[in-house]
Amino acid sequence: MARESQRDKVIDLKPDGYQLKKFKEELVKLLAAGTRGHTLTAFWEYLIIGEIVKQTFNYEYKTLYVRDPRATDAIDKLKPFHETFMEDIEGDFSERMMILLVRISSNYRENHGSTSDAFLTTSQVTDLIHKTDLRELTSHLLDFLKLRDRTVLLIENIDKGWETRGIDSDDVVIIRSLSDALRKFERQASRNETAFDWLLFLRNNVFELLIGEQNDRGKQDVILVDWESAAALRSVIERRINISTSTKANPNGSEWYDIACKKIDGMDTLDWLVQRSLMRPRYLIQLVRECLGHAAASGKTKIDEDDLLEGYRLYSLDIIGNTNYELQDIYPRSFEAVYCLIGSPRRTSLGNIRADLKDYGYEVDAIDEVIRLMFWFGVLGTETKAGTEKYIFDYRYDERVFNIVRKPSKGSDEIVYINQAFARGLDCS
Repeated sequence: MARESQRDKVIDLKPDGYQLKKFKEELVKLLAAGTRGHTLTAFWEYLIIGEIVKQTFNYEYKTLYVRDPRATDAIDKLKPFHETFMEDIEGDFSERMMILLVRISSNYRENHGSTSDAFLTTSQVTDLIHKTDLRELTSHLLDFLKLRDRTVLLIENIDKGWETRGIDSDDVVIIRSLSDALRKFERQASRNETAFDWLLFLRNNVFELLIGEQNDRGKQDVILVDWESAAALRSVIERRINISTSTKANPNGSEWYDIACKKIDGMDTLDWLVQRSLMRPRYLIQLVRECLGHAAASGKTKIDEDDLLEGYRLYSLDIIGNTNYELQDIYPRSFEAVYCLIGSPRRTSLGNIRADLKDYGYEVDAIDEVIRLMFWFGVLGTETKAGTEKYIFDYRYDERVFNIVRKPSKGSDEIVYINQAFARGLDCS
């Protein structure tokens, strides 16, 4: 997916969790330790350059070719590469990544069998991944990108489905090789005086484990994105409304209360939505869209209480399904465990949750991990000494702190809450 302004380009790449699992199985585990980092960096370099070329021909070619002489000349130089570069790999980014992985692992097995101790030379690595002259292609691509004010590459989901307690050495190699490939392209762009930036989104715990194994800790440009403040989340929605409704006559645009009622259940409506967002901007935006969609479908010009309730119901059902698959990705034995909460009181005990899981057939030795993951994903929260409802995201996903707050010594009597985000879809009272 790409979002663009007149002279800026933002490219979002979101590998699918399944593709990344196959990445480890099909490629990472096949390579000898001495070859692994170099080979994976070359893989990511090829894939990144390929995606930027794809985006160029999917979007700029249609809008700039012929109309802009400089862009036309730069695109003409890229054309021969576009026609042969990943030419038979169609679909979206995840599909192209998967096809490329299968192809590379197949080439490896043809030449080296299933052994994982083969040491590959630089030329063998290149032949394994591609036959393209990347140096010439990169030169032409950077000349084209130079016509923009800036190109920004965003990479998300790289750690989706990884263990919540930590990552293994293969995961570290995957992230490190990806960041090496991005830095290499960034250096090439800088030498060409081309404005290129990239952002790699990682969970805090994954980042800390990754950096902890490196000697150059502190040298990375790091942006910590933690949405602990309801006010910060409110501003996400308010800014989007301001920008999307601004006109010459009204440059400041509309506000939340211009498009929605003020109160629901005696609470500010936007705060009510934030409370059901798991403190994630993406989920809050989705929830607002569901409410707006219901209001529009009902022919209303403003969101009312009925729209909020119906939008909330649809959103809740959606994230229950999404969370179910996230749980399965990390711990297959937890699949559909979230549905065991259907009809439960929203404020209940840990003993009741355990009993429900056991009644649904979950094995005793799996229940502790299932519950731990439910706390991790914010499905379940705890009651503090002060009697307030808290979730792990209130403590920056720090399990050590959260477990102290939880009072697990109470065992089955520990009071837990089912998050408002899930409660509506699960019919919790």
